[in-house]
Amino acid sequence: MILKQIASLYRAIDAIMRHPVNQGHFNQSFLRYMRFQVGRRLLAADIIYNWISDCKVIIDRGDSCLSGLFYVGLPDFKEMSYLLHVIRPGDRFWDIGANVGLYTILAGVGRGASVTSFEPVPASSERLVRNVQLHFGNYSCIELMNIAIGETDTHVTITTNEGQMNHVTAKCDKGSQQKDVQCRPLDVFLQPGEEPTVMKIDVEGYETAVIRGAKETLKSPVLHTIIIELCGHGRRYGYDEMQLLNEIMGYGFRPYEYKPQSRVLRHVTAHSDGNLILIRDIERVRKVLKDSIPFKIYGRTF
Repeated sequence: MILKQIASLYRAIDAIMRHPVNQGHFNQSFLRYMRFQVGRRLLAADIIYNWISDCKVIIDRGDSCLSGLFYVGLPDFKEMSYLLHVIRPGDRFWDIGANVGLYTILAGVGRGASVTSFEPVPASSERLVRNVQLHFGNYSCIELMNIAIGETDTHVTITTNEGQMNHVTAKCDKGSQQKDVQCRPLDVFLQPGEEPTVMKIDVEGYETAVIRGAKETLKSPVLHTIIIELCGHGRRYGYDEMQLLNEIMGYGFRPYEYKPQSRVLRHVTAHSDGNLILIRDIERVRKVLKDSIPFKIYGRTF
């Protein structure tokens, strides 16, 4: 048992040290890890974490998922860095499956974009509201919608006891706590002059339904980027995620890998499970990236 714990600790520390934000900074990274581990055991209260670019996040006591913020700064390093580099004041960002609001806060508070966030799970939505309200007068540009997004106007059942893995229920979901919620297609929120520039979609396998309800949104020339999670979870609904990717590419989007250190985008042809950055009008985006304001995290500038 002790050997397993030591091995688990070693793997965790190794992953933290390999993160791009921490590379070459072993002492500072290790001390930050130990400080958080000690602090979370001594403090009975939640931690308000001063994150990046005036952003703050509440890390609930015992929250093992958000602790990654403290360890590495940007858990989704490539995608979050891309968002910080590509979003500008005046842009509009739609966060579908916002969870507790990390991308929402980066875009709205960190970069001054107008944000619409969609999160149907009550506990996650409440934490999203708390995180947004930490920023006092700096969140008037953020609109929060406590609904699910899908193909049609309807109601769906969601799980509520699986933390960040909550999702629209499928036939395989047995014994989970569930709740009925309103579900609407993205296209009903599309208004002239208020089209999104960037969208993030992370709905634990329900991405196909989201895209099917966003046909007019995807046609908008204003939209140049979709950050989407394709991890194979769509199988629980009988969805084929390669088919979904091809469908999105039919609107002119192509998958790219982003290197934040050099701000270089590299076109990729193969898809491995995980987050994808899909871009349309690549030359426009490259110019925005070249001219964007750098950000700092843990003393490093990107």
